[in-house]
Amino acid sequence: MVHLKTKVGEYGIIIDEDKKEFLLVQWGESYKFTWHFPGGRIDENEKEKEGLKREIMEEIGVEVSSIKPAYAKYIGPEYNQHPNDEPRYALFYLCKLEKDQGIKLNEDELNSFKWFKKSDLNQIKFWLPFYKEMLEEVLPF
Repeated sequence: MVHLKTKVGEYGIIIDEDKKEFLLVQWGESYKFTWHFPGGRIDENEKEKEGLKREIMEEIGVEVSSIKPAYAKYIGPEYNQHPNDEPRYALFYLCKLEKDQGIKLNEDELNSFKWFKKSDLNQIKFWLPFYKEMLEEVLPF
């Protein structure tokens, strides 16, 4: 299948409720080493949440479960920070890792990953400025 860039991206806010942490991935130099959520644009004809599962597997090599819609946002031209950025709708889902999985970072796409606590929000260099407020609103802990 050809990877088509649709105008809809799905992103996982992966949480560990026991530890009260959430996972972020870090992009490299072209995105100024900012933090983001694993995910990306869905392919044409992918069903709801399939694109999210595929993108998370491609980026960090894990399966997610308990996928629940949490937030939606139009990412317009005012958020473009890279020459390849295009306006799109972003759908964010709270989800959890399936048991006993280790992160296997796709180093061709990503620089790093890290688990954060809610108390870290003010210190995180987010890719998009609304991420902090979104997390304050949707994190269940």
